[in-house]
Amino acid sequence: MAKPKYTGLVFLDNAGTWRWHVVAKNGNLIAESGEGYKNRNVAEKMLTTVSSLCNEKDFVVESELTVAEQERARKKLAKETANQ
Repeated sequence: MAKPKYTGLVFLDNAGTWRWHVVAKNGNLIAESGEGYKNRNVAEKMLTTVSSLCNEKDFVVESELTVAEQERARKKLAKETANQ
């Protein structure tokens, strides 16, 4: 199976907010959220909106971390922030 032309990534940033990127097959960043979202579902919805502009076979959505890993990271960041 051929690699899709575009990959959408949803990830947790250093500030504990959710962002998305769209990366071309050649590795170039071609779109980004531009802001962080408190809710992962909102970031995913925005990425889905962007992906709807592409041919379905040309786009795949991935996550850099599993949901559990991202939630652990969010909780850790919240704890660290509360301790400051």
